[in-house]
Parts: sequence; structure tokens; C-alpha cells
Amino acid sequence: MGISYCRYLRTLGAGTSTPAITYPEYYYGFAITGVAWQVAFIVISYDLQRFRTLMPVTWLEKSWGLIAFVLYIENRVSLQMLALGLIDLLFAAFFVSAYITTTQSRVRVIGGPDEPAIRVPSRAGQR
Repeated sequence: MGISYCRYLRTLGAGTSTPAITYPEYYYGFAITGVAWQVAFIVISYDLQRFRTLMPVTWLEKSWGLIAFVLYIENRVSLQMLALGLIDLLFAAFFVSAYITTTQSRVRVIGGPDEPAIRVPSRAGQR
């Protein structure tokens, strides 16, 4: 389904943007990378504590909004591209907020070496 949607977008964009897509392997490679990141965002959302270290990488992925802003200032992209970039920046702000509000957790061994480790939440960031 995702590939057929990308095909639709490719044919839709072929008439409105120049130049035409001459290397479909780059287009579909970029599209599937985008889909993979969307799946990664869903995985992160299920366990924020566990995947907290991956959250700063999501900021990098959403930094396209900054690039769209700079390109708009240089009059190299349309207002529609700027709007899409600003949506990415909004999601980046949400990811930064999620990173700040979740706390790091530490694993502390209580007892002897034969007893299992117990996860103890950190007090970092709490008042």
C-alpha cells in the first residue's frame, strides 16, 4: 500500500515539479527510509524510557524543517514546502519535550551476585 501511494505521489508530482524523477531508485529508497522512520517513531512511543537514547536521533531526522526554512528564505522552495517543514519542526519540538520529560533510569544491583538486578528509576530531572 505504501509503495502504491508513493507511485501516486510520483505521478502527481511529475507534472507540477521540475525536474522529473529520473532515478526512481533514489525516490523509492528515500520513501522507504521515511516509512522506516515512521515505524521507529511508533516503536519509541511504546516505551519512552527504554528508547530514550534514540530520541535525539529523531531530532536529526526532523531537522528537515530547518532546511525547508532556509530554502524558503533563499526563495528555492514554495510556501507549501515551508508548511511541511514547519510541521516537521513541530514534531521535533514534541520529541524534545518527550526527551526532557522522561527521566533516565539506572540499573542497580541489590544484594549478592546471585540475585537478579532490579531497575531503579533515577531521580534526575525531578524536583
